[in-house]
Amino acid sequence: MKIFGGGREREQGDEQDSLEVLRSQHRVLHGQVDNYDRQLTEAWEQGDRATVQAIEKLIRPLRQQLAEYQEELDRRTASAIPSPASSELAADGTVAELEHQVDELKQQVASLMDQVNDLARRLVEQDRTLVEQDRTLDEQGRALEGVKRVSGRQEVATLRRELASLRTLAEERIAVYNAHLAYAAGIASDGGVYATLARETDKLHRRVSKLETGRDELVAHIVDVARREAEQLVKDEVALVRTGLAELDASWANLRAERVRADSSQVRATDAVHTALATELASLARQRAMNLALGVNPAGAGEDPARFRAWVVREMLIACFAGPVVNDDAVRVALYGAHGRGPVDPERAAGLRRFVDAARRLRAKIAAAERQAEYDFDLPTEGALVSQYDVWPPSLDDATPEFVVVPAYRVAGHTFGLPIVFTRSPVTGPAPTSTGYDGQAG
Repeated sequence: MKIFGGGREREQGDEQDSLEVLRSQHRVLHGQVDNYDRQLTEAWEQGDRATVQAIEKLIRPLRQQLAEYQEELDRRTASAIPSPASSELAADGTVAELEHQVDELKQQVASLMDQVNDLARRLVEQDRTLVEQDRTLDEQGRALEGVKRVSGRQEVATLRRELASLRTLAEERIAVYNAHLAYAAGIASDGGVYATLARETDKLHRRVSKLETGRDELVAHIVDVARREAEQLVKDEVALVRTGLAELDASWANLRAERVRADSSQVRATDAVHTALATELASLARQRAMNLALGVNPAGAGEDPARFRAWVVREMLIACFAGPVVNDDAVRVALYGAHGRGPVDPERAAGLRRFVDAARRLRAKIAAAERQAEYDFDLPTEGALVSQYDVWPPSLDDATPEFVVVPAYRVAGHTFGLPIVFTRSPVTGPAPTSTGYDGQAG
């Protein structure tokens, strides 16, 4: 049933509502264009050519649509002639619902544009952060400068290409949104199209749903790409720094080794006496100290006697050469244990005195030399060659060193006597410690 009364006034009201909708659309679009203009100005000032090109490509269709809105607004304002078509009550309700849907679509478009703008700002901030990181890493070590700059710029270039692709996708989605908005606005403003509006409503809803799904996937992809790129960049930077430190450590080790090799030319003629003194130290350990150690046995029945006696010789030499003077009590403890009574017969007591006297005479000879000697009881470094140490019998030549029996004899960094180490005897037993044995007279 058609309603004729008040038709003229109703048509004028509808025209005013349509004009207000058009003005609202014009204001929203004008705000978006202003926002892009500000971003474009900032990108020009920062010299970011990639962002400038992306914003110009994105703002061009918006400016064209803004001009079309302005032209339509001027035309309607100038004419101010109401439409002669009559309306139905049911159609009026459909138009109101369509306008509501149009408003929702505008909000969705504005939200998507905000996300795109936020992504552009984050790209600029990330570019600035990368520049700061380049400057900081340049101060830490000029040796890594070229590698870090190339890596950082490659990552930025990759991220910019990803962003350009995403912006193109966003522009296509926005263009689809605008097409649907223009189509819906045309249906709302033209007369006699309500049947077409009813048929297109479901189709429009399906398209909007697909666009919303695409928008959510786009946002999730952008966030995931940014996170993965940031994590990879941090890992690459840390790996570069660690590699640089390792190279510096290796260079420092090479310099030290080269310094030691170069120092070999500084061996003095007067240092030749230390070769004989180092040989005398080894002889003192193999003969006098070992003869005394053969008279004691380990406290435990399952312990290896050969390893035990090698450890006793080591402790005796530590008592004689590790300190400033020969320590008689420490020699007795090393030989007979902390609770041992010492030798019970005159022959063993005389042998102990002869060993201590020989150690004192050897220390006096070493002290009388022009340069002082050093005694190194530390194990050779892991992976040391067999030629860098001698083996204490009866331990095996092809086994890993367990402890030093006779210390290395060094003067001013030069080795005159190799360390004599115990590796493993043919009889397997537990490894000794400095307090693990309590010797007793055999």
